[in-house]
Amino acid sequence: MSRTERVTGHTDIGHRGQERDVFIRAWADGVRPEGGIPRAAADIITRHARPTAVMDDFVRRLSEESRLTAYPDEALNAAAQAVGMPASR
Repeated sequence: MSRTERVTGHTDIGHRGQERDVFIRAWADGVRPEGGIPRAAADIITRHARPTAVMDDFVRRLSEESRLTAYPDEALNAAAQAVGMPASR
């Protein structure tokens, strides 16, 4: 299961489409909702929200702007390292 799938799976309950994207982006920026999310799920979302936000933006630009959109390798690695995950190889 990919990082994006983990976060999407934990946030799809009560958050869909653009609302989910806003929720993940806010979480990546440090905004946490009051209660309602079990601690284990919150830990997963915290760990993966930044890389997920980068990938969500890439997929949106790829589908809505240009099929030539560059893969965000540097931004994805930076987002992962910011939360203590190793960079991809």
